[in-house]
Amino acid sequence: MSHGPEGNPVLSVAGLCLALPPPEHRRGGAPVAIVSDLSFALFPGEVLGLAGESGAGKSLTAAALIGLLPPPVYRAAGAVHLQGRRIDGLPERQMRPLRGAAIGFIPQDPPAGLNPLERIGLHLVETIRTHERLSRRAAAARGRDLLARAGLPDPAGLMDAWPHQLSGGMRQRVAIALALAAGPAVLIADEPTTAVDVSIQAQVLALLREECRERGTAMLLITHDLAVMAETADRLLVLYAGREVESGPARALIAEPAHPYTRALLAALPDLWTARRRLPQIPGLMPEPGARPPGCAFHPRCDYAMPACAAEPPPGRADFGARAVTCRLFDPDLATTLRRESAHG
Repeated sequence: MSHGPEGNPVLSVAGLCLALPPPEHRRGGAPVAIVSDLSFALFPGEVLGLAGESGAGKSLTAAALIGLLPPPVYRAAGAVHLQGRRIDGLPERQMRPLRGAAIGFIPQDPPAGLNPLERIGLHLVETIRTHERLSRRAAAARGRDLLARAGLPDPAGLMDAWPHQLSGGMRQRVAIALALAAGPAVLIADEPTTAVDVSIQAQVLALLREECRERGTAMLLITHDLAVMAETADRLLVLYAGREVESGPARALIAEPAHPYTRALLAALPDLWTARRRLPQIPGLMPEPGARPPGCAFHPRCDYAMPACAAEPPPGRADFGARAVTCRLFDPDLATTLRRESAHG
């Protein structure tokens, strides 16, 4: 479990495992693991960043939290608690009211969440009235307030606009307004700045951060961009091939990454102050589910890999106060051995 602030979490995930059924040619075989033994907690007013390359399992983790896993992916194990109530495995009729009211969701592709045949105002009014007993007039007034809070100009005019009339940045802000419509305790933002330029990105991140600070909303921020995490997240959890490899306070982790994968991700970020002809790259690709190598999944791409890394999984999490790393380099027994070899060396 990743470490966090004191007190009771608003959302907790314990031992989450997501999987695919065995391939047809391997009937009776083992399921294909996608996310393995993932645990974390999210506290009021906190931003927890979930980072990793495409294919790490970030978006599927978000889908599992809101009960919208795409078939045939399924939850093989683990528990999800929202405000002390276990919500994994709830029937759809009980889960549906929680979406929006208790858990807001900003999708990775905002236009995909907007019906092109409905005006923006209708999106907001229907969402608000789904969770609260308000007249259409009162819901429309709330919708205009939400658009204004999202930093959109002329909220009244936008209520009559069609989705195609809005820019990508404006649609992103509408998606945020929709996600906040019922005042959820938890907000899940899946790559919320992918479709916008850098200037709009900064505004969107500031808006989300402000929402967390002022209203105590807890946010799970999902992105592959560690620069975004550095600006926004309080804590950071790094995934590789469906497993946690490192977690801890965002600033400390980014300033001094421990796991070789986290180091490689950060080394690949552009640096305005250093003249480099070419950015370092992580060789190879994230392994597909079902084709993950034995041992540590990252070892084929790791500059620090040892023979044991290819044969056995990492020995377990090494905890350093608020930091945690899952890597053989941080195995206490190995560290002792290496010190001895260095002393005799």
